Amino acid sequence: MNRKVTIERETNTPDGQGGFTITRTTIATNIPGRRVPVRAGTLRRDIAGIEDAQVTHNWFVESNTNIKVRDRIIDGNIEYEVLFTSSPSIDDFINAETREIQRG
Repeated sequence: MNRKVTIERETNTPDGQGGFTITRTTIATNIPGRRVPVRAGTLRRDIAGIEDAQVTHNWFVESNTNIKVRDRIIDGNIEYEVLFTSSPSIDDFINAETREIQRG
């Protein structure tokens, strides 16, 4: 694990008019993680109900990390949306398949 990241989660708050406001809440900070770029052109079919999801990076975090689909991994100024999570053959880690979010 060579990075320290923050994990954020979206929450819906009723706005009092029948709708809701989406906000992001920090779930954890200083989480040890390792980022591995995915080979260019890798396309996962139907990840968590998202057809043709473009995975750009795999993130590996410790197995006790509270991370779910649609969470955001924040690494400095770069954000990654979690598309899918799985436990590799070793129970010590969680693999989060993510999409880098481009800003600007």
